Amino acid sequence: MQKYLFIAVIIIAAFLKGMVVSAQIQPQTRAVLKNSEGTEFWLCFQKNYRDNSAAKDNSDPLDLELFITGDHDANVSVEIEGIGFKKDFLVRLGTVYNLKIDPRAQVVSQERAERLAVHVTSDAPVSVYGLNHRFQTTDTYMGLPVSVLGTEYRAVSYKKLAGDLLSQLAIIATEDGTEVTITPSSATSGMKPADKPFKVNLRRGDVYQVEARYDPLTLSELTGTLITANKKISVFSGHNCAYVPSRVDACNHLVEQLPPISSWGKHFYVGQFKGRSRYTLRVVASEPKTKVFEDTRLVAILNPGEFYENTNLRTHVQITADNPVLVAQYAQGFRNGDSIGDPMMILISPSQQFVREYRFATPISGQWRHYVNIFVLTDQIDSLSLNGRRVNKSEFSPLGVSRYSLAQIQVPFGTHVMKCPTPFGLYSYGFGYDSAAYDAYGNMGGQSFTELEDVPDRQPPVADGKESSGNFNVIFRDDRVNDRGMYSLEIVAKEGLDAIIPIIEGGVPQVTLPVRPVADAQNGKMVLRATDMAENSSTFTICHSLNPNTGNYAYSIVEGNDTECGAPASWWEAGAYLTGSQIFHSANFSSSGNISIPGTFSDGSGNGGYFGLLFGRRLNKDFGLNARLSFENFAGEISAPDSTARDSVRDPKTDILVPLQYERVLELQNLYVSLSIAGEWNFHRFMYLLAGVKNSFALGDGITLKRRILQPQGFTFENKSPEYTEPENTLTSLNSFGFAGFGGFGVTYPVTNRINIVAEGIYTQYFTHIISDGTWKVKQLSFNLGARYKF
Repeated sequence: MQKYLFIAVIIIAAFLKGMVVSAQIQPQTRAVLKNSEGTEFWLCFQKNYRDNSAAKDNSDPLDLELFITGDHDANVSVEIEGIGFKKDFLVRLGTVYNLKIDPRAQVVSQERAERLAVHVTSDAPVSVYGLNHRFQTTDTYMGLPVSVLGTEYRAVSYKKLAGDLLSQLAIIATEDGTEVTITPSSATSGMKPADKPFKVNLRRGDVYQVEARYDPLTLSELTGTLITANKKISVFSGHNCAYVPSRVDACNHLVEQLPPISSWGKHFYVGQFKGRSRYTLRVVASEPKTKVFEDTRLVAILNPGEFYENTNLRTHVQITADNPVLVAQYAQGFRNGDSIGDPMMILISPSQQFVREYRFATPISGQWRHYVNIFVLTDQIDSLSLNGRRVNKSEFSPLGVSRYSLAQIQVPFGTHVMKCPTPFGLYSYGFGYDSAAYDAYGNMGGQSFTELEDVPDRQPPVADGKESSGNFNVIFRDDRVNDRGMYSLEIVAKEGLDAIIPIIEGGVPQVTLPVRPVADAQNGKMVLRATDMAENSSTFTICHSLNPNTGNYAYSIVEGNDTECGAPASWWEAGAYLTGSQIFHSANFSSSGNISIPGTFSDGSGNGGYFGLLFGRRLNKDFGLNARLSFENFAGEISAPDSTARDSVRDPKTDILVPLQYERVLELQNLYVSLSIAGEWNFHRFMYLLAGVKNSFALGDGITLKRRILQPQGFTFENKSPEYTEPENTLTSLNSFGFAGFGGFGVTYPVTNRINIVAEGIYTQYFTHIISDGTWKVKQLSFNLGARYKF
């Protein structure tokens, strides 16, 4: 299948002026801030595939290009002395200038200095990207300005494929009198033995390319090769056409310009490629006994020049090392099972080199799908923007137990800008399809190049927690710029909580400790001490207590040994309820106010009710106070039989004269408004006791007074009823105020985070009389049903 000649190229530029590098850099870290923009670059184009124009599968010409962009107008000059190439042009701000390079600039020689360096100069900072394309084998790189170059490098590439498809590196001198020492990790095509240093003297603008010697019994690759110099040099490495992994079709050119060892990092976030099931990863070390962790698993201990490779990663991972390392990610060949794209190589930026803004352009339009992988602090997702619009939060997923989240976003053809108030990571890539299949590209999105001094680790571990299935996972972290990783965990004290300390591999960036309650509905506390490899210690207290927002027990974590296990939980609440009451009257009077009867009123009862409102404050998880405003009646009748029979009447059934006896029945008709103050004590998660005082105010003096015939039975008044209503409908002696005490039992149950259903049984005893000139008291047995809202 043919690939298009104009293959996708990622143009990525970070406009970083004056930006602070990373939230990971702590105040005690001393750094020189640099970035991928500059005014001078020394670049090259390494050998791509087979340089044999007669071959049938190499009929397309070599296509070399530079892409230059900036945020200011820039006068740019590009010169290649060895072929007499020179071009001056203007790059307008915010645009991308595409410059075709003479194919004679390709470096095909081995271990011989050539005047083929591509020298880019500008009067304003620019970003430069290179494309090296041949038939079905393409890659791009981000150029690094002279300002970020160094004098010590290690190469990263890939394994041999054929006798002429091999690992390679290229070195460019930026000054005259440059002496370079190369210690190859594999024998070279110029017969330099492995692990034996050799020296090369270069002039400014010389390019010196080294290729591994083919050996069927070895890997024949230059990964880990050490390159040092007495002056700044520019170094490229990769492969002229590699299978990734070995024996997986098809091959592709791999190339990246290498950052100097001084700008390597310890913490990296690596995401899967969108649409692809797996990828390959390499980690190169430069210091003895470097521990390398995938997430929290120790996967390698490397010496200088050694590398760790995982050829079958299927998830996003966090790579952490206790010494600075170089990390390269590879897309795999078309036939790895995905049938998408081909190999390509991206150098992953360490988190301490993240920046706040990236400007990038997708490749030429065509049969390509373009993506960016974005790594953002989880609590900063809402502030990330793409082309001025907030990125949808649903695009992100947490990256393991780290502080970061990852999004894989497809972007259309065109120029894009991503910004965030805090530094974040980005790289861009794409895969061809249909006629552009068997192709891929990928680039670092830009980064800072901070040269960190060796500062001792003086910061203790930090911790946070996540609740999961009733347990609490406490995540201890020691993964900042100068951190050396975790050493130990210790349970200092515990009550109501339990945990099993895991085996800790010294230097691990994070440790997760599951904490569980001894009993569900029970307070608990655990004090933990975390110590790192530098013997810095920190203490944290885990609390298990009732969450006022949910009504459930929940966990919290605070730094230090918190003897109170967190501040008391408090909240406001408002509610409403319906009331049903049984009213018990106790009376003893014959006359009161405007009423006088021949008998004496005594006890009675009735069913009352109405509703109430509540507003209160929970002082802590066990105790609260509230005020209640209720509207109710004192239903029920009190009766007073006449003391003597005053008349005689003829019994209609027997036609005999019998005594006629009456009773008076009195019923209150006025509404009472009651104001109560109550205290509540939760002795259980869902149950509480309450007690308080109550003031009731009568809204009126209405009554109903009836005369009822007691005997003879069946005798009626003229209205054909055994009772009639007296004309008196008020009682002038009614007290307007009543005072009572009450107590009871309540049950509460959460239906949402803030709403609880509440049921209460309450007994109320009034201490004052209903009337001012006699004995008449009331008791209530009430049932309330309502809801409360917490805020």
